[in-house]
Amino acid sequence: MEPDEQYLRMHESAAHTKLRGLLPPEPVQEFYALGEFVADFYLEESKIIIMILDETHDHTDSYHLEKNFADEAEKNNLRPVFIEETEIFQDPERVVERLN
Repeated sequence: MEPDEQYLRMHESAAHTKLRGLLPPEPVQEFYALGEFVADFYLEESKIIIMILDETHDHTDSYHLEKNFADEAEKNNLRPVFIEETEIFQDPERVVERLN
C-alpha cells in the first residue's frame, strides 16, 4: 500500500523539512514505502534509505522496529541510515557526511 503523501506532507516534522535541504543533489523520493514501513527519504543513486528518529524512539520497542526496518532495507539492497532529529538541528554537517 502506498503512503498517503498528502497526509504525510501536512504532518511532516521540522526535522524532515530541514533534512530535505541537506540531502545530496540526486533523485530523491520522500515518504518511500518499504514493506510495512514508510521511510522519510530514499536516495535513488546511492541506494540510501533514511529514517528520522524522534525522541520517542528511545525505548526497547523502537530498537526492534529499527532492526526490522534495517533488515527490510538490506533485503532490498538498500543502505539504511537512521538520523536523530536532534542531530539534524545540532550537527547538520555530520548528517551530510553520513549521507556521502
